[in-house]
Amino acid sequence: MKTTIYTLLAGMVIGALLGIPAGMNIERGAALFSNPFAERSGREKVMGRISQQADKAVAATKEGARKALETTKERLHDATKPSNEE
Repeated sequence: MKTTIYTLLAGMVIGALLGIPAGMNIERGAALFSNPFAERSGREKVMGRISQQADKAVAATKEGARKALETTKERLHDATKPSNEE
């Protein structure tokens, strides 16, 4: 029983030691096993910021288009309702 617990804990520690730096590299868009603590160049920093701003702009545009389509759909639905007058 103790061996199983020690094996589990050792696996968790080793996984954390390998997983955290790999996750940092994935977040930065760097190679998986590169140094996660290396200083990024100015160009890489600027490109990262531009990429983040572009992602935000695309998300805002998609949300605006979704709202416009929803409004248009509601207006068309209201305009084409059959009248209940007999």
